[in-house]
Amino acid sequence: MINTFSATQDIATDGLAASTLAKNQLGLANTIQVGAYKAGLILGGSALLILIDNIGWPYSLVLFSILLALALIPLCRKKHFGKQSIHDEPHQEQTTNNTLSPLKSISSFFAQSGFAWWLWILMSCKLSDALGSSMLNPILIDKGLSLSEV
Repeated sequence: MINTFSATQDIATDGLAASTLAKNQLGLANTIQVGAYKAGLILGGSALLILIDNIGWPYSLVLFSILLALALIPLCRKKHFGKQSIHDEPHQEQTTNNTLSPLKSISSFFAQSGFAWWLWILMSCKLSDALGSSMLNPILIDKGLSLSEV
């Protein structure tokens, strides 16, 4: 349930940002979104561990699900969803000649100069982060720390 609400909220807020912000604001908005995501991950994860330690798994997960559902309310109240994006140019006909097929679009993305290098950097960073992060909590718990202390 938490993953469903979280994914729905993520998609809705990304769509809202993309449809309401000017093109020159999208980079800054994405930077803020990633920073807020990391802060929320740290604060939310810490709060969840403290709650689990004090009230247990079931009540903690229900509480977090409710909080995520409440965070969706402002997005659901937004009236302009489904309308034309501010980036769309009105009265301009889309032709199939100036768009790539999905397969060609994906293959041109992977064929970019330097793509393999950036993929290697991304994968090595994410893999090392995942391996280290996944082992940190069990090590701290084995050392005798409670979930609140972790």
